[in-house]
Amino acid sequence: MADKQITLVATVWPAEGKMERLKEVVTAATHNLRDVELGTLQFQVLEETNTKSSRMVLIEVYQDQAALDAHRANPDYTAVFKTISEEGLMAKAPEVVETRSVGGYK
Repeated sequence: MADKQITLVATVWPAEGKMERLKEVVTAATHNLRDVELGTLQFQVLEETNTKSSRMVLIEVYQDQAALDAHRANPDYTAVFKTISEEGLMAKAPEVVETRSVGGYK
């Protein structure tokens, strides 16, 4: 049987001098995910540490397509992007890769 879980890996580039505010906005939005979005199995906000470039990586795991759709329909999701846009927190659009597991372990 095919794995229905969907994992998104998003790379986010903060605007100059905006990393701390971007982290604050994104992590604040994750606090209610566990209680509100039962199909969101994992949501991690990571900060790159091995280069001088400033970027974040978000790893999001959804139970299935319906869970991902519910996440995108959540008003908190649109509010986060509104804040990011209004405050100019990103240097460019995030790069999002949608994946499905084909091997490995957890």
